Amino acid sequence: MAAHRDTVVKFVRASLKALKDAYADPHAAAVAMSKHIPMIEQDIVAGEMEEVRAVGEDAITKAKGLGTIDPVEMQKTIDVMAANYEFPKKLTAAEVIDTTIVPEALTK
Repeated sequence: MAAHRDTVVKFVRASLKALKDAYADPHAAAVAMSKHIPMIEQDIVAGEMEEVRAVGEDAITKAKGLGTIDPVEMQKTIDVMAANYEFPKKLTAAEVIDTTIVPEALTK
């Protein structure tokens, strides 16, 4: 990622904008998706977007911005996965996420 940081930040910025728009109007998001995937059921997709928002918006994202990942919470997730799956080495949150990308994407 470091070699293509500008591209990563632009991608994250665009993704977060799309997600914010979808959270703001789940039905419009479903309509837009159905233009590219005609077989989807718009009502189901809009409902799923509501569920995604319920999971994706929490105290951390409300305080620091959508897309923010708490390294402590990420480490808990890694530890649960490591208890159930075999990894070649013990992973840390710092190895898995770059906590500087989202703030950079949100400020431009």
